[in-house]
Amino acid sequence: MNNSSERELPQGVSHIPDSKRNPFRAQISINNKVRYLGSYRSPELAADAYNKVKKARDAANSKPNIDYVERALQLIKATASTQQAKSSTTGVCNA
Repeated sequence: MNNSSERELPQGVSHIPDSKRNPFRAQISINNKVRYLGSYRSPELAADAYNKVKKARDAANSKPNIDYVERALQLIKATASTQQAKSSTTGVCNA
């Protein structure tokens, strides 16, 4: 393939011209090092491997972790609701 064909491949995917069995390679950069993710029969399979690793890498690098913050807020609200329900049934205020 020439350079224009290489540009049409998904991000993280390159073509290996000499390979007939698995001519598409997936790779990603993690901590400034290129990590080889394998060779695949199609660019779609290679892109799928790249996307899965990229999603995991990005989740590990995200600060703050929005899902964690949302779950923590839900737990705080649930705990507060439980404490309010207990104090209203016993007539004791824990404020």
